[in-house]
Amino acid sequence: MLQFINNKNGKAIPFFQGKALCSFQRPLSEAQNWIKLFEIKNVSEFCILGAGGGYHIKYLHLLYPNKRITVIDCNLDLIEALSNEFKNSQIEFIHFDSVDIQTQFHPVKNIYKLLLEKMPTLMPFRPGWQGKEELYSNLLLKMTQREAKALQDQWKSMSLELDFNWNVLHEEKNFLTLKNLLNATDSFSSFDGKILHLFDEIIK
Repeated sequence: MLQFINNKNGKAIPFFQGKALCSFQRPLSEAQNWIKLFEIKNVSEFCILGAGGGYHIKYLHLLYPNKRITVIDCNLDLIEALSNEFKNSQIEFIHFDSVDIQTQFHPVKNIYKLLLEKMPTLMPFRPGWQGKEELYSNLLLKMTQREAKALQDQWKSMSLELDFNWNVLHEEKNFLTLKNLLNATDSFSSFDGKILHLFDEIIK
């Protein structure tokens, strides 16, 4: 059951099964520190996994008011509460309750479509996963695999022959980093201007 409790500063904090979905005492500081975990450069869109109390969403939107933000969460009551607060065309909420694609209109299909077409910066907000950690972890794993698959398909469509270990990219993080690309290739001699050019094109 979802409930909101005000902290000493009057900030409404959501609780699920007795656990806070963001910092109870300092949600704003938590939001600021959370954003510092990500290297945000040349970003077209953001995709947040975990709505939490919404404070991290507010702060991200404050920093990047012209960037589209998609928030994915499994708690429909929380989404409805935050949707009333975020009446902004740049912020969209997607609800999911499983990671199994059972029907053509399953919400996870929309998530995969978002990843494939927009390739947003993926930003997990783990404090918002309280009580549903396994569900979120499974979705994150599928999301990052899908991103890797999209990258693989894109490179194959360009008829590129690269010695790449795609499993290295299936991490619970945004894999589009130079470090991960370097770790994934066995042909260090081929890691030159060609791959760097591809990497530059992907992150634009």
